[in-house]
Amino acid sequence: MAHGTRSDGLGSPGPRPPHAFQRNGSSQIQILEPWRHSGYNATIFLVPGWEKQVLGRAEFVLSVNVLILAWTGINAALVILASGVFVLIAGWAIFAYNHLVRHANLVREGWSGIDVQLKRRHDLVPSLVETVKGYANFERGLLEKITDLRARAAGNTTIEDRQKDENALSGSLKSLFAVAEAYPQLQANRSFLDLQNQLVGIEDNLQMARRYYNGTVRDYNICAESFPSNVIANLFRFEPAQYFQIETATERNLPEVNF
Repeated sequence: MAHGTRSDGLGSPGPRPPHAFQRNGSSQIQILEPWRHSGYNATIFLVPGWEKQVLGRAEFVLSVNVLILAWTGINAALVILASGVFVLIAGWAIFAYNHLVRHANLVREGWSGIDVQLKRRHDLVPSLVETVKGYANFERGLLEKITDLRARAAGNTTIEDRQKDENALSGSLKSLFAVAEAYPQLQANRSFLDLQNQLVGIEDNLQMARRYYNGTVRDYNICAESFPSNVIANLFRFEPAQYFQIETATERNLPEVNF
């Protein structure tokens, strides 16, 4: 049951607006929206059973909305977290790849320095052989071997084969200088001494280039074989680099020059 009075200060209740109240059953009264704006105040008495039903439905709807909001928030957090992890992994992968590329380029640069010095040595060998040939006719076999080794070493494409033939060439040149010690006139020949001094300078530069190259190979292999950068190395097929070892022909058995 509901009692209504006018809020305009007049004593009489006045006419009741249409659709102000709705009776549900015998005692359930509900105030409607149009009546709220008509200036009436009302007291509503609800049956306890009806109130429990309404409150129960409201709590259920509120619980569902809370769960939906919580699930949406969790999904958004997971999406943000997954995106952050992806960005970190992608950034690290790019950094690791560029790091490997940088080391690989340094290895190629180091090898180019060795290749330059080896070519300079190859260019010197024919002049050295021609100078010695007139003094050591009985060592034609050695001179021919030196010429063949030079041509074979210059034509190799792999570091392993190049290293093998270059070391064989160094050994043959050592034998040549050992034979030259038995010819005083050859040791006094200005052309021979000049060629020998040039070879010493070339092989000194060759050793410096070799040390630089092997240092770049060491750094590159450590980067390519260490975890987790080895994952990127295997994925993009960064092959391990080979060290280069060579003996110099002028390291020992240098002829003594007597003036």
